[in-house]
Amino acid sequence: MFGVILFLAWIVFSVLFIVSLVKKNGKAKRNFLIGLASFVLFIVVISTTTETDSDADVAEETAADGTSEEKKPQKKEEEPKEELFVKLESSAYSKDTDAVTLNLTTNLPENTEVYASFRGEGETDFPLVPDHGKVQNGKVQVVIGDYEDEYDGSEYVINGTYPISASFSVDKDLDSNKHLLDELGEFKEVNKKYKFNGNLTETEKGYVVEDIALGDMEIKDAYTQEQVDQMKLEKKKGEATTIDFKQLEKNPDRYTGEYVKYTGEIVQILEGNDTTNIRLAVTKTSYGYNPGEIVFIEYEGYTDFVDGDIVTIYGEVYGKYSYESQAGYNISLPGIVADIVE
Repeated sequence: MFGVILFLAWIVFSVLFIVSLVKKNGKAKRNFLIGLASFVLFIVVISTTTETDSDADVAEETAADGTSEEKKPQKKEEEPKEELFVKLESSAYSKDTDAVTLNLTTNLPENTEVYASFRGEGETDFPLVPDHGKVQNGKVQVVIGDYEDEYDGSEYVINGTYPISASFSVDKDLDSNKHLLDELGEFKEVNKKYKFNGNLTETEKGYVVEDIALGDMEIKDAYTQEQVDQMKLEKKKGEATTIDFKQLEKNPDRYTGEYVKYTGEIVQILEGNDTTNIRLAVTKTSYGYNPGEIVFIEYEGYTDFVDGDIVTIYGEVYGKYSYESQAGYNISLPGIVADIVE
């Protein structure tokens, strides 16, 4: 307000100064000095007022910022997670044992069981049955490829390039790796404190770390798929048995599931719907094969054989095959589903 008055005074005395000059009444000098003083005071007041307002604004902003900072909760820095890892140190294939040895390094606790194997295309597809080893001084050795199934027999290592993966798990109800619950903790604690070079997943009674990628392994000096198929076929043929026809005919159901081999003469062969049916005489006599002792063969696919040919079949007994003859008689024969006709 005071600045406004000074500004008006400066205008008034400036006007009087101009009038005095025009009238030449001697008051021009006095009016000029008073106007000049008013102008100077006006400038000083304006500058002071502006600085005061600016300082007040800055102080207000600072106070507001301070209040805002005080209200913001201080974010607690999370502690960095410790990494637990499993890595591949070396891998080797042995033709003598037809097995692969995987040497791993890890910082997991002692005696932790770690599984490893080759991975296939699907989540549960393994070209070789996974196996495990225990951590000893930061090392784990796992041997795969030497598994033998009770029904399918030995597995074979086939040439190719395979991704290798590892895993380990904890279950409260199992002794295996139970020590990890004490040394690492349960799932929530483990998830909070550790990170892995695999996927950590909670389970009903523990947790599992899987899909630990260990790189690829190329195998060139093992077997081809064709060689493996042929070896399995020969092994299967070697395990086939020949049941005496009289025993088989008496009660075919008793031998259901048995893998058998029979050589005989084709009495009748019929083909249709991608299936071949053969009535095979299997008891050899001095004059040929007895047409009264016949087994019924079902084979998926077609063959080049015809009536009268001598063939050997391999297959599984499924029990009794019954049909009605053209004369109206009910006939029952031992039935076999063959996978080889040669």
